[in-house]
Amino acid sequence: MLLISAFDIIIVTYKESGESMKKFITVFLLQCLLLAGLTNAQAAESAVVKESFDTGAIIGNLSLKNSGMFDASFSNGFAGKTAEDKALEFSRKASASENSIYTMVYSMLTMKYIKYELNFFPSSDVFSSIAFKTGSNKNISPAIYCKDSGDGQYNLLNRNQWNKVTYIVSLDSTTVDKTKREVPCKADLYINGKQICKASPYTLYKDAAGKTTAPIRFLITGETAGSEMKTYIDDVDVCRYSAYPEIKQMPALTANDGAEIIGSKYVTYQNTRVSDLAYPTDCAITVFGNSDYNNPLAENASLSENDLIALRDSDNQISYYTVSIKGLNRAQITPYSDRITASAYLDNAVLLLAGYSENGTLAATALSDSQGKTNISIDGSFSSAKAFVFESMESLKPLAEAEEYVSKPIVACWGDSLTEGQGSTDFRNGGTYAYPGVLKTLTGFDVYNMGSSGETAMSIAAREGAINVLLENDITIPADCTPVRIEFKGYNADGSYAGTVTPRNSKDWNPCIINGIEGKLSFKVNTNVNPRVLEWAEFTRSAPGESVTAAKGSQLLMPNNFNVTKNADINIIFIGTNGVWNADNKSGDDYADDLVILINKMLAKTKNPDKYIVIGLTTGNGSRYAKTDATLKTAYGKHLILPKERLATEQVLTDNNITPTEQDMADIAEGRVPASLRLASGDVHFNDIGYAELAKLVYAKMLDLGYCIK
Repeated sequence: MLLISAFDIIIVTYKESGESMKKFITVFLLQCLLLAGLTNAQAAESAVVKESFDTGAIIGNLSLKNSGMFDASFSNGFAGKTAEDKALEFSRKASASENSIYTMVYSMLTMKYIKYELNFFPSSDVFSSIAFKTGSNKNISPAIYCKDSGDGQYNLLNRNQWNKVTYIVSLDSTTVDKTKREVPCKADLYINGKQICKASPYTLYKDAAGKTTAPIRFLITGETAGSEMKTYIDDVDVCRYSAYPEIKQMPALTANDGAEIIGSKYVTYQNTRVSDLAYPTDCAITVFGNSDYNNPLAENASLSENDLIALRDSDNQISYYTVSIKGLNRAQITPYSDRITASAYLDNAVLLLAGYSENGTLAATALSDSQGKTNISIDGSFSSAKAFVFESMESLKPLAEAEEYVSKPIVACWGDSLTEGQGSTDFRNGGTYAYPGVLKTLTGFDVYNMGSSGETAMSIAAREGAINVLLENDITIPADCTPVRIEFKGYNADGSYAGTVTPRNSKDWNPCIINGIEGKLSFKVNTNVNPRVLEWAEFTRSAPGESVTAAKGSQLLMPNNFNVTKNADINIIFIGTNGVWNADNKSGDDYADDLVILINKMLAKTKNPDKYIVIGLTTGNGSRYAKTDATLKTAYGKHLILPKERLATEQVLTDNNITPTEQDMADIAEGRVPASLRLASGDVHFNDIGYAELAKLVYAKMLDLGYCIK
């Protein structure tokens, strides 16, 4: 109270005495603050930008870039926002010569944390990703894509919906070094309340060494320039903190009266009304009868299939739910890796669940006559299952059609960039044109693209689990999320040294686990030597806890990769283009026998070692890998594909309506894959047509081996 009273007196004195009092006021106010004992924790916040766009203009420290590449206007609220709420419509022009636009903010570097928060709405199909960048366009976050463009760990944005993006920079030091432009930091990123990265090491860059501010870009990237990309931005809030800022949870519906919330689906029963929905008192709700937000429903309206629920809290965070209607006495089957569950809302009925083996034999059953919301499960793995709702077990009178589930075989495609799809149209942005993506379309199976660009056969085998990745040094994983340096190599199951293991892409090795602690592996690779070697590697735990020691010889585990190995029904192995690099550091055509040994180790780790396909090498001329081809043919016989037998021919061009060029004919004469099927004449990677042809070869082999039917 003393501080408030003194401040009030100062304001009055200032107004009465004018400019002559400025110096006195400043000194007196500082004295009051010191006397009051105001701590850093109490003065923990300093705003950089707070922009809602409700004035219909951009104010403050927020700029739009690139000049001439974008259009900017303001639109009143939609997609669950109030009618008065304006948003910035920020679009890349169709005439833009670049594929990205961005906003930029400058922040002081004298407080520990910078939180950059906004609501983002990707509206166009040509939108690709968002990312935070430095002023010189260096990464300070991973790129985040839409869910409808792939199923990777960074496919998290909802297209045509508002998404809450929260980015937090933690500076390594709040003392600004005016001799350097570099500002070491760590970054956390949250998308719609879900944490994507934690304490990931990055570097901010000041415009000049003597500066005390650094720019942060919010980059919006589209597909190749040439078409308009429409996006919206709202509620930009950039603030500095001395303590870690609060991350508010996204608003959530409450399931009641037999309804269920499964991810972003609100699963309920017929005749549920908008007014029946339950949600927090500080939230507002709008239900739309279509996805373009032009048909808001009245409170007494009944929910229908695919209605969209928008739940908005007081901070303008919006969560979306798609309505799914399940009828009374209608069963629903949900498969899991270790069981199958059937659910129904029963009214004078019984629920029966039956699981069947691959040959159609009844393998397990479960029964319930509990009324209301009912769930039953059968444990195990089943080729198919059926759920029945009967009037009673005595009458066996069906009250609805049986719900049926048929499992899809899981296919794992292991390899390097030729599997990941480098050179294809949507490389690392959906993967539908890489050969595993095309194979998924051809078969209808669940196909996992386990390719990682640049990796050697040894490193691919390590991701698959055939080679153990073991620490070469004793480490202590700290209680907090501080990175710790690690060294590791590849070892065989018998403990003998296997070879050099070098990860190339962090997305393909994370998350990882050391001695029970889950975290993230970061690394830098020396690409100027063969085999590629690590310059350094660091492990950063995902969440704080007790410090843990890990002795030399502890294993680095990759649970996501190992789960694919465990569950895949069919494995396709396409490795060796980047060498094997075993214990003798062999590469080139002298590694044929070593390649077979490594593939056999990979097959031994799979669920079905006899259900596999091996793809021979596709680079070089017809004679370069003759020894390797012959060795693979002896080892794998009918399971082997030698792609160049089809791809290095004029017929493949004819079948794709391609007129051969002189370079194509020269390539074919030498036994090479023609340039028209590759990204460029001197490139080993395929284009979309080349990858599609490779997928067709794999599909034909799967048909030949009886792994699928047309």
